[in-house]
Amino acid sequence: MMRYVLRRVLLLAGSLLAASALTFLLLSLLPGDPARTILGVEATEEQVAELSSMLGTDRPAPIRYLHWLGDLLTGDLGQSYVGGGPVGPEILDRMAVTAPLGLSAFVLSVVIAVPLGVWAALRHRSPVGVVVSAISQLGVAVPIFWIGILLVAVFALNLGWAPPGGFPVAGWAEPGEAVRSLVLPVITLAVAQAAALLRYVRSATLDVIHQDFLRTARSVGQTRAQALWRHGLRNACVPVLSVLGVQLAGSLLGAVIVESVFTLPGLGRMLLTDVGNRDLVKVQATVFLMTAVVLVVGFLVDVAQRALDPRLRAAR
Repeated sequence: MMRYVLRRVLLLAGSLLAASALTFLLLSLLPGDPARTILGVEATEEQVAELSSMLGTDRPAPIRYLHWLGDLLTGDLGQSYVGGGPVGPEILDRMAVTAPLGLSAFVLSVVIAVPLGVWAALRHRSPVGVVVSAISQLGVAVPIFWIGILLVAVFALNLGWAPPGGFPVAGWAEPGEAVRSLVLPVITLAVAQAAALLRYVRSATLDVIHQDFLRTARSVGQTRAQALWRHGLRNACVPVLSVLGVQLAGSLLGAVIVESVFTLPGLGRMLLTDVGNRDLVKVQATVFLMTAVVLVVGFLVDVAQRALDPRLRAAR
């Protein structure tokens, strides 16, 4: 097991290095000059050249990448082209909105989808089970921004139970208002994710309840619930773990859309603004960190699957 974890750590390090190179390359290929964007169309060529020299954008791309990579290894995410301040603290400040939103939506989606998915699998031949499956399919098909708009129209504008958008200026210094402002965004993201997760849980549970080992457990006197709890759920968890990893990463990436719908000052809105302002240093740091989160989650899922399934540990 330790040898496998070491191999996966080395693979993770290589993947992070490749992700940094790919992120830098793709953003370097974008048209336009950050110096020209900052100074405006009326700036002279001499002014643009001087600012490009100050920003370092006139240096060769390999030199700029190595300099950026060296700063990443020391924890320095660079200086913003537009604001001039360090990128790291600003990303952390925005993560104070995005991280609670994504993690809360992920937890809520698991709480909704896992029991409903198991129950729908056990009742797959009943009308109620068919209805649950159909509703989950509808939830997958509906765009996430439409769910947000619908929730705002019903619960914010008509009923007034939650604010339609925004976030307190004081942030988490006003915890009550901060939580109220995240209620509808969390529900929006959780509903979209729970719909997809429910179908995976239902499919995995259906595969398990028709296996021979579950019928054997029933034949020795265990009830259906006991057999499923003691033997079935662990086997069903192995394929579902992969989906959970994707869902956890997707909850942070999906926050980009949700933050735009609810005008939340999170990482997603900052990324869209920085792309428009050609603030490539902040865009590079943000995209790389989001990619790193996806890769780290994938690493943790692989290790968890290996620990749960003895068949994977026994296989070469």
